[in-house]
Amino acid sequence: MNAKNTKWIFLTALSLIWGSSFILMKRGLIYFPPDQVAALRMVVACTVAFPFCFRQFSKIEKSRWKYIAVVGIFGSGLPAILFTTAQTKVNSSLAGMLNSLTPVFTMVIASFFFRTKYTALQIAGVISGFLGAAALVLIN
Repeated sequence: MNAKNTKWIFLTALSLIWGSSFILMKRGLIYFPPDQVAALRMVVACTVAFPFCFRQFSKIEKSRWKYIAVVGIFGSGLPAILFTTAQTKVNSSLAGMLNSLTPVFTMVIASFFFRTKYTALQIAGVISGFLGAAALVLIN
């Protein structure tokens, strides 16, 4: 299998996993409260990622762990709780569309706080991703 086919396989797998996340949250909320569904999502993600990351932990300076904790809380923990709570109030397609705003807000925050510059191709990629998610919501 060549590299081009491998990239498409990975993209397809990622799309299926990412897209099914909101449906699985909605199904899990039938049986569990939002905080437990969020915790389960975090435990599963940690379990899957841990074998790939384990050897890298020793390379992280001790002074940087506090920053990693902050990023973990605000980048993964809090969004997991907020999305499962939101799933009790809105449908999955709207939650998916709101999630598609993540790259937009990331670009805005990075530009504002870190003066990050983006290429036209990067901006076009974020816009096309958002428009695709918006189109999916409008079709439903």
